[in-house]
Amino acid sequence: TLQALGDVTEVEKHASSAAELREKLDDGAMRAALFQSREELFGWDRTEYPRLAELTEALEPYLALWTTAVNFQRAYPTWMEGPLLELDAERVERDVADWGRSLYKLGRSLAGGAAGPLRVIEH
Repeated sequence: TLQALGDVTEVEKHASSAAELREKLDDGAMRAALFQSREELFGWDRTEYPRLAELTEALEPYLALWTTAVNFQRAYPTWMEGPLLELDAERVERDVADWGRSLYKLGRSLAGGAAGPLRVIEH
């Protein structure tokens, strides 16, 4: 489960998995909308798909976490090992501040049950 993922060394893999899940949920939402439009054409009652919306909402914090982790992991070597004069200090500052705010919010929203992702946030 996404709640168990906490291995910082597999950030790319986890981000890819979360993005793939998001794509599948988006595809499911498109199919549901298509089915609903066909039901309306036939004058049938619309089938609701509440679980689809719940799953999409539940995935969001994990997708945000792993996307943030990947972005940081990709930027870090450039900051630490790249040419100093090529760094855009304002962008680095903005990115770190944005990621920090995002992780703080994620930490609060994931508290009380997602031990793996909380380890990533604390890392």
